[in-house]
Amino acid sequence: MTIKILPPQLANQIAAGEVVERPASVVKELVENALDAGATKVEIDIERGGHKKILIKDNGKGIQKDQLALALSRHATSKITNISDLEAILSLGFRGEALASISSVARLTMTSKPESQSEAWSAIAEGLDMEVDVKPAAHPNGTTVEVLDLFFNTPARRKFLRAEKTEFSHIESLIRRIAMSRPDVSFVLQHNNKVVKRYRAQSQTEDKVAQQSARIAEVINAQFVEQSSIRTAQYDNISISIWAKSPSECKSVNPAQYSFVNGRMMRDKLIQHAIRQAYSSSLNSEQQPEYVLFVELPANEVDVNVHPAKHEVRFHHSRLLHDLIVGTIQEGLTDFHQVQQTAPEWLAEPQALNSVIANEKPKTLSEKAETSYSNPTTFSGLKPKQHSVDSVNPSLFEDASSALLNTPHAEYKKPLSDKVGIDSSNQIKPTSQVKSVSDVSSDFSIVFTQLRHALIQYQNEHWVIDLSELFDSNSNSHSTSSLTTEQLKPAPLLVPIRIKLTEAELIKFKAYEQEILASGFDTKIHQHYLIIKQVPTFVRSRSNSQYLPELFSELLKRDKLTTGIITNILNQTDSIPLEQAQILKQLHILKQSSDFSIKWSLVAKPVDLQQLFKTL
Repeated sequence: MTIKILPPQLANQIAAGEVVERPASVVKELVENALDAGATKVEIDIERGGHKKILIKDNGKGIQKDQLALALSRHATSKITNISDLEAILSLGFRGEALASISSVARLTMTSKPESQSEAWSAIAEGLDMEVDVKPAAHPNGTTVEVLDLFFNTPARRKFLRAEKTEFSHIESLIRRIAMSRPDVSFVLQHNNKVVKRYRAQSQTEDKVAQQSARIAEVINAQFVEQSSIRTAQYDNISISIWAKSPSECKSVNPAQYSFVNGRMMRDKLIQHAIRQAYSSSLNSEQQPEYVLFVELPANEVDVNVHPAKHEVRFHHSRLLHDLIVGTIQEGLTDFHQVQQTAPEWLAEPQALNSVIANEKPKTLSEKAETSYSNPTTFSGLKPKQHSVDSVNPSLFEDASSALLNTPHAEYKKPLSDKVGIDSSNQIKPTSQVKSVSDVSSDFSIVFTQLRHALIQYQNEHWVIDLSELFDSNSNSHSTSSLTTEQLKPAPLLVPIRIKLTEAELIKFKAYEQEILASGFDTKIHQHYLIIKQVPTFVRSRSNSQYLPELFSELLKRDKLTTGIITNILNQTDSIPLEQAQILKQLHILKQSSDFSIKWSLVAKPVDLQQLFKTL
């Protein structure tokens, strides 16, 4: 057999085998063309599941008369002009194959009018001889592409089409994904002259995350957004926004899974692996993660010219993106781990015990616990209440302490939240067990620690210890070295930390922003959120999602901040003993001091548990 060049029609039909798989493939190519043309409204009209007619109408820039016929030619595009453009693709389409491939297997009419042109023109291609006929037409600004009788000239392909209902379900699913990627565009989907879906463009006055949340609620449902942890993160030029659904609400059938890279629908293996890894310890074997993920990065750092349908890409910094997705989702999932142990209403708010007692019939604490937890409820999807250390009322702290201490010694091994339902956002850390440490001191036993306080048992009495005061009391005789320049050198966080500020805190931060930046932090303000991107080197190794909110809460309470004051606070908080053995060692040092009784009165406050039980 001799080698010869294929006729254009046959070559286009072969190309159509990759580009035009089913009616949904046609809709995808034409809607993406509309979005590339700057359309803010796209109408999709389908008849008989796309077998009979596919019509896409937009209000985009339109096509000039002299370019209509060229637009239906193979490898003709306005998206790229040279090899450098191919390495940084910003548009959804770029190969110039779609219209030629579609017109080779269907009857295609494309009508367009640019704003600069006084009249509209139509290009008509029948798919037989590939000739294009251009005629005048009536049409508003924008473009309409009508595709009739798909695969009419390739019967072998047509017989593989599914039932009308099945083909339309693929189109509907496609429009859902495209609509989610572009909340600034309105979409109307019709089938057999009946409007099936209508997605209205979101207000441009809202920030991008708010627009995306509103469109997600519209496309999936509002419950999905309510049951999701919403996180944004940025590292260098890569930014992500993720809506990660509560693990307890994730389904095993038809899960909501959407991912987009620079506005492009994606089913990328790297992204899927990162999400599965982030959820791995939170789901059972039958559940699947549910999420919506948006990735934004420079066009030259991702290669989209990989898959014929552009469903897969290659990332230049794949490992960095993978870890950023895993870290951001895992941080978001901690919301639900905390909420599942949220206290009942009588303990959830930091209010005085007396006000609680006045509003309800007196009952013992054990009766309250039995009432609240006989059928434990997890409040999945709700955001846990965030309290700073100063927002935790002392009476609440004492009530939690009394509940724990009024149990058999072995019960100390159980989490405090199992007994009284303390909100885990207050960071109460149950110790693995309470016992005397003979090699340090046989007098002290630690019950639990909460941020910068500890509840201990000493000489058969119970005390709340201020760990900062404890450190200060011992610092004169056991000095610590100051932080070095190397320790204060800024180091980037893999996942930036977001802290919500009050109006007063926001004003205070702006007043002392330069002093904070000079202390090794790199921050920015977005609405009422403080976003921390870099921290001093020695801070980076900490559990910053817990430590940084506490640190900045402490900093922004000060009347005045200087670089020296900030450094001293960092030095102090870095040295506060938070581990059980360290606290016991500091208590032992304190007891050996000559003025122990004076220092003890400054460090410790007694907790009268018996009196508390009487009031309950």
